[in-house]
Amino acid sequence: MRVKASDVLDTNAAITRPFTGKIVGYFRRVGPNRWDDYELVRDELGTIDVLPGVRIQLSKRGPKFRMRAKGKVLLVRWQPAEGEATDLQGPELRDHFVQEFCESFHDDAGIGARAFIAQKLVD
Repeated sequence: MRVKASDVLDTNAAITRPFTGKIVGYFRRVGPNRWDDYELVRDELGTIDVLPGVRIQLSKRGPKFRMRAKGKVLLVRWQPAEGEATDLQGPELRDHFVQEFCESFHDDAGIGARAFIAQKLVD
């Protein structure tokens, strides 16, 4: 899976309750430049504690999301605690995760660096 540098982490939700997630991969830059694409490296790197307030990018399928940690953009899968959501699968499991652990938001696009500098020079 290849992703444009500008799309590797577009946060659209924040975590509301703490939990432990399973790291299922991370995104690695394909080239030496900051604008080069990223590719997903599927590598189970153990678990990570996800704390309230962490901004994430929800996946469209499954209880998966991207987050920045350990100097990388990680792909993490939420794992229900023992006895939690045992009868849920597929879309129902994702819906449960989103309702119980996430708060959606939408970042307003700001002006770019060039426009900001130009505005300051005019002021």
